[in-house]
Amino acid sequence: MAMTVNDGPRFERPPGEWGERELSALERLLPGYVAGQRWYRSKAGRIERLVVRDCIPFTSRAALLVIDVDSQGAGGDRAATTKRYSLPVSVLPAALARGLGRSLEPHVIQELPGGAVLCDGLADTEALAALLAGFDGGVTLRGDGSELAFVGGPLAVADHTPHPLAAEQSNSTIRYGRAYVLKLLRRLEAGESADVELGRFLTARDFPAAPRVEGELHWTPRGGESVTLGVLHAFVPNDGEAWGGTRRRLARLLAENPLPPVPRGSLLPRRANDPDAVPQALLGDLDRAAQLGRRTAELHEVLASDPLDPAFAPEAFTLAEQARLADAALLAFDRHLVVLDHSHRGLPAAAAILSHADEIRTRLREFTKHEVGGQRTRVHGDLHLGQLLEHGSDITFIDFEGEPARSPAERRSKRSPLVDVAGLLRSFHYAEVTAGRAAREIPAALAWLSLWHHGVTAALMRGYLGRIEGSAILPATREGLERALDFFLLEKCIYELGYELDNRPDWVAVPLLGLCAILAASPLRRARA
Repeated sequence: MAMTVNDGPRFERPPGEWGERELSALERLLPGYVAGQRWYRSKAGRIERLVVRDCIPFTSRAALLVIDVDSQGAGGDRAATTKRYSLPVSVLPAALARGLGRSLEPHVIQELPGGAVLCDGLADTEALAALLAGFDGGVTLRGDGSELAFVGGPLAVADHTPHPLAAEQSNSTIRYGRAYVLKLLRRLEAGESADVELGRFLTARDFPAAPRVEGELHWTPRGGESVTLGVLHAFVPNDGEAWGGTRRRLARLLAENPLPPVPRGSLLPRRANDPDAVPQALLGDLDRAAQLGRRTAELHEVLASDPLDPAFAPEAFTLAEQARLADAALLAFDRHLVVLDHSHRGLPAAAAILSHADEIRTRLREFTKHEVGGQRTRVHGDLHLGQLLEHGSDITFIDFEGEPARSPAERRSKRSPLVDVAGLLRSFHYAEVTAGRAAREIPAALAWLSLWHHGVTAALMRGYLGRIEGSAILPATREGLERALDFFLLEKCIYELGYELDNRPDWVAVPLLGLCAILAASPLRRARA
């Protein structure tokens, strides 16, 4: 029998008055909404159960929910897993909901009697303003035995109008005027976020290419360990993320150059901005790539600069560590192949990788045979074009929480700095493939994109090595550098394969193509050409 309005939950009353009826209703309503969100991590499976673990009101119409989501694995992985997420929710009055129009639609959880709407709190500017205000003086809110603590403040006097950022990402970001940026972590894990820890370290050393940390938001459950729920940064004036900027420049490159490229001289000059060696249309992006390489080297130098801090002091990168990484990559690769074979066998690139799996396994095992040298340090951990803000020809690094599919301990562990370099190289490949799809695989466009990818790869490596080569944190020999970078590129592709299978199945072909390409070439050999 259908539930009548009188029998249903009273979401229109303040969240501080919500009881068992409302929380039970949320547990029935939320699975459908959560499953469609980018920040939800288990899209390859299905939600079996959702439980509201905490509900902390922070305005008269908004509350922060902490939810546990049980999901069933896909393919041959049938084990259920539980992940914890944060979800701010708000009840918007009918008049306000009507005023927001179609912009509200992606955030709607449930339409309520009378025209009010239960929605994601990102749609409620009053709720977003309240979150920022919590940092001003360090407010602490309490739930049912839990605590939500804002650390920071007082806030500078400025325009604090909230503007949620619409970019596709695994967390939620709100810009407040041109003063602050708040990142709300959706996936919650015990312990301090690497983003907060690294940000605090870089802020204390006045590193210019990362935003200053201005505040932290922590949730502590009853009898449990504190969890980072958000981080407040100073706003950095910028032209947007490098991913979007790169895609726009590539679209313009293809629109303005309909004929295939005819490079003059060597494709890979000793100076990336040599106008006699590459088409004029590529020089700007080659310069950007070289500057990105230099900035990445500077980041790695700073992160390795404190030998007295146990969390940051460099350690030797040993053969035993190489074997551990190779074993982990092999296990992940075989696990992803099961899902790939089950759900994507029809893709040509999937068939190619499935048939050449032993070759990839051999390449991974080769990494255990010879010590490459260098050191393990703290690194960005998830470095790609979407984690960079452009301003002119320079960049700022953001989002230091590490790869979302890795455990908190893995994200806070020390790794070779070359994992960040591999992440950037893979991101260039994503940009090339994405632009090729947008250009409908026209041969002239693909030729330009191949030339661009070849050039920015070499320019990045030259910029990076020109700044940091000879540092103890890198392998001392060119052979060691090549072995290490080849391995980390393979490892990154394997990680991407698992991530895309679980989150963005339409993108699975990109890491598959990357695996094929990496087996055929080394970016260090390109840079040396």
